[in-house]
Amino acid sequence: MSEVLGEKACSARQIVELATKHHLKIQGLYHCLGPNTRSLSLVIDADQPVNLKDLLAEGTAFIFNSNSVSSKLKALGWYGDEIHIFSSGGWASQEWKFITFLGSREDNVATIEKFILKRWANLRIYKANLVRAVKFVYSNPSAHGKTAEQLMEQMRGIMNEADDSMVAGVNMVSVMGELHCNPMHV
Repeated sequence: MSEVLGEKACSARQIVELATKHHLKIQGLYHCLGPNTRSLSLVIDADQPVNLKDLLAEGTAFIFNSNSVSSKLKALGWYGDEIHIFSSGGWASQEWKFITFLGSREDNVATIEKFILKRWANLRIYKANLVRAVKFVYSNPSAHGKTAEQLMEQMRGIMNEADDSMVAGVNMVSVMGELHCNPMHV
């Protein structure tokens, strides 16, 4: 990889995109940059770490402080052709690792949903209000003829309540540090 990047033949992000589309295989010390794939004739030896910002769409992600005693950071960003969550030791750390798994969209959905709802309380409330509206309409026996209309009216009301406060204080920021392999993901 250092040779390809040194010659500027293509960017690290282009290599990752080719790997996530199974056009090439990434192997070596930093093999986690690409998904596990069957043997392919085109192989890149990932012999050096790569800055995470060079791998994410526009080099940015949503960054969150962990709610634990530690000062760990979590990032949610677009990597290859999937959304992923990354973890870092904190603002001073220059090392990021995957929390989600490459090539496992179905397995990652629950993890990503839990991550988002935990950090955006307003989204959790919004989701609860939508679910409550649907349950109300479908559990009301007198609503048989008006179910769709009632549901849409409930939804319009909930959506009108949602405003910019849903994403207040949440910004995409440039991610500093390198992506390293997590031994738990091997």
